[in-house]
Amino acid sequence: MGQSKGNKSNKKSAYNFFSNKKVQVITIVSSVSIILVLIAVFSYFYIYRTPRRIIKDMQGKMSNIKTIHHKTKIEISGNVEGVNTNLKLDLEGNSDKGNKEYPKNSFTLNTEGDLSVFSLDSDLEFRSFGNELYLKVSKFPNISALYGDSFNILNRWAKTDIQGQNNSGDSLSELLRDDNLFKDIKPLKSEKVTGVNTYHYRVIVNKESLSKIFSDQSVGSILTYKELENFKNFVYSLSDSPLDIWVGKRDSYLYKLSGSISQENEETKTMIKFSSVFGSFNQPVSIDLPEKSEPLETVFGSFVETFKKLQAAPI
Repeated sequence: MGQSKGNKSNKKSAYNFFSNKKVQVITIVSSVSIILVLIAVFSYFYIYRTPRRIIKDMQGKMSNIKTIHHKTKIEISGNVEGVNTNLKLDLEGNSDKGNKEYPKNSFTLNTEGDLSVFSLDSDLEFRSFGNELYLKVSKFPNISALYGDSFNILNRWAKTDIQGQNNSGDSLSELLRDDNLFKDIKPLKSEKVTGVNTYHYRVIVNKESLSKIFSDQSVGSILTYKELENFKNFVYSLSDSPLDIWVGKRDSYLYKLSGSISQENEETKTMIKFSSVFGSFNQPVSIDLPEKSEPLETVFGSFVETFKKLQAAPI
């Protein structure tokens, strides 16, 4: 009996509590607030944070990068007119665009492979400061192995001027700002890259956007017309091949990209695989001028002349 009366008393108290108009208003307001928060969270992740929006944010962040560390691996294999080619390239370095008038870059390039019976192994180091480019060769195909250092080009810093070719970075920034750069965006399973949680997408590069590269005068000043046409065909082939990109979930930086290109015709069959990893965004980097350097013509003059003579010699 006592327990029954106690239960009735508790139910009555609960009823009186929820029948209070102030409590009803607070309950309704709290419920509506929770619903609005849930709607906002849902909208952010499923409407605002769409794959295209995430990639657009990445393009904006990467176009304004001041400093960055990059590491790229490229594998080339194929057969050109009956000659087998196998080549691996490892490129790693830092870029500093903090001063637009005096951008700095430093990277090493190591190659390993063969062209038929000829070795393609090499070790090179590049540094650029504004319009000045420095190059040092530690190992060069068939020079170290066949000729030793008879041309005296190894381990010497060579310097040359690249006046008028520094606006290529601006062209790349403009390319990254293009909202139509990527198409056919396909979300894949999220992954960690160098310990960072990332979104993983497979995209196709828009060929029309790539054409902006060729409007850059610096490209035309480096390549001949025929070389530029070949370069165009190569770059355009990228638009026909899927590209995988990994974008940071918290900071929207591009942490990795990879892809492959396959080309085949009657005389040539080539496969190119590449993968790049990025990091240390906007972190301090150290890029120093070589203590001693010589003009490029002085370091490589005898080698270039000998190479020309070998090309002109009858077989």
